[in-house]
Amino acid sequence: MPVGVSDLLIVGGGFAACSAMRYVCENAPAGWTIDLLSGPLGPGVGLAYASQDLCLRLNATHANMSLSVNARDEFTVWLKDSGLLDPDNRFAARLHYGTYLREWWARSLQLAETRGLKVRIHNQFACKISALTADLVSVMDGEDRLYQSPRALICEGPLQDQLPSPKHSPVISPIWPNGLAALNQASGHVVIIGTSLSAIDAASLALTQPEITRITMLSRHGRLPQAHLKAVIEPSSMLSETKFAGSLKEIFVKIRELASLSPWQNVMDVLRRQSNSLWQSWSLELQAYFMARLEPLWSTHRNRVMPEVLKLLDAARDSGRLEIVKAKFCGFSEDETGVTITTDEQGGSLSCDWLVDARGYQPITKQAATLCGRALADGYFESAKIGYGVIGNQYHRASKADLAPVHVVGAARFGDLIETTGAPEVRDQVQKALEQMIEGA
Repeated sequence: MPVGVSDLLIVGGGFAACSAMRYVCENAPAGWTIDLLSGPLGPGVGLAYASQDLCLRLNATHANMSLSVNARDEFTVWLKDSGLLDPDNRFAARLHYGTYLREWWARSLQLAETRGLKVRIHNQFACKISALTADLVSVMDGEDRLYQSPRALICEGPLQDQLPSPKHSPVISPIWPNGLAALNQASGHVVIIGTSLSAIDAASLALTQPEITRITMLSRHGRLPQAHLKAVIEPSSMLSETKFAGSLKEIFVKIRELASLSPWQNVMDVLRRQSNSLWQSWSLELQAYFMARLEPLWSTHRNRVMPEVLKLLDAARDSGRLEIVKAKFCGFSEDETGVTITTDEQGGSLSCDWLVDARGYQPITKQAATLCGRALADGYFESAKIGYGVIGNQYHRASKADLAPVHVVGAARFGDLIETTGAPEVRDQVQKALEQMIEGA
């Protein structure tokens, strides 16, 4: 059943879609109609800020979390004006960040009305791109309604597989957007699959529950993310102007050289800003080598946490309440005694009372039950050369030249890009994509 034709179709309800809606409401031609498929929870409820627990904080500093490319200190100002800025903590509560985003949703809608834009919000998942022509893209939702537009922006969030488990089970999967709330019911021995940022959130919350007596974090590499700097140290002009190039060996030599002059965190941040161009210059063989051998090392230095969080985890490890195990998760079973986890192909196992799935997001492939996964399978998009993710041009256009423009930003670009989920990168992708779509209208 056709809903009607809009001037722009946006798919998503999280940070990227919030940023897109703000930019569109500020810059789209007067009279445009915008359809937004936000998902059943509605706009402004994304993975990074769904938790209602004040103990869970963002893993990036508030200085990096603005919705706007042009007002990069905006979130900091919002915290200050709201009386929520903590001078001793640069990492805002996820709950407060969600409030900030939802306030901007409301402001964007007010601005749209003032500028003569019509915004139609649909609390539906987009399930399939049913047709692409030179003039229109058609997207179908879960109730077989069609949304048509001459241009579309896909802000599909990270894919999180769910472990199959019956209701009222001691298995929490996935933890976002609302799974962590179930930890309030947990007790005894809790096993967390993963040691990345999501797993650290789960462990931090579990440590606040006195009924949870033992926590085991399980991952293939057994590494925790590194800590942010305790205080802001601005990078030197020499470091800020450094260009990374050459072989992996040359890049490692450059990192070590710069880290002897500046905090390594600043060095990694400068490298991160260049990581996508470096990644796209590499051969398929080098990308595959990086993913197989070096990606965990990169992730634990690029994805960092508050020093206080690592201090909390270290204290729990010293007391014996927390343990980190290097092993591969291969599956699990449940019975009346609890959960048994298989940890390797040779039959190793681990028993617990509760299992928390914090593996993080999975790459988009042709087998993924997502909008981009189905579009890849149907041939509307192309896979990145490494085998997953949606390939796009410099404006993040993923559809072919003879089809209506469909741009993809954020997590679904992982593979074509290496940095796809950080707020600064996503908002830049959104602005670049929308600039081209609006200019070409």
